[in-house]
Amino acid sequence: MDVAEFGYRYVLMPFFAVAFSFYKLKVFGKEKLPQDKGFILASNHNTFLDAPLIAWFLFPRTIHWIVGKWVYAQWYFRPICIASRCVTVNGSTKLAQTLLQQGGIVG
Repeated sequence: MDVAEFGYRYVLMPFFAVAFSFYKLKVFGKEKLPQDKGFILASNHNTFLDAPLIAWFLFPRTIHWIVGKWVYAQWYFRPICIASRCVTVNGSTKLAQTLLQQGGIVG
């Protein structure tokens, strides 16, 4: 198990399990998402919690979030990016295309 997998399973997911015990959230249409192939997940970014909340509801499937290299370069965002399996881009989407072809979710 690598560092990203550890962070995703044992840090982020338990945190949201506790947080959601206080907030009642409902997801509509999850059954309409493809289960056996990749897709692009787009968010309107109302808050910084959009990505982790969406990841929680789609768990156990991993979402590879696209972030700019400038975000990953910030020391305080880097651990979150690693735990969240972020994909850094700087004008190139080849890695994202590869993940989609392998059946991954790119957000």
